[in-house]
Amino acid sequence: MGSKLADRATGVLQHELKLLKSLLIECAESTSVPAGGALAVDRDAFATLVTSKIETHPNISVIREEIY
Repeated sequence: MGSKLADRATGVLQHELKLLKSLLIECAESTSVPAGGALAVDRDAFATLVTSKIETHPNISVIREEIY
């Protein structure tokens, strides 16, 4: 997810998203893996956590059906 440094665009964006309590940043930080100065995630763990958070969110209804 890019550099965590405050003087980089991705670092600024991550900081702003953290202030806004972004679900994706929360999940990314929970599933982060060592990557120097970058925010990198375990992709499988990240995807599983994001899916779980969305499916259990009280204000989100997930509808899985095929549209023709």
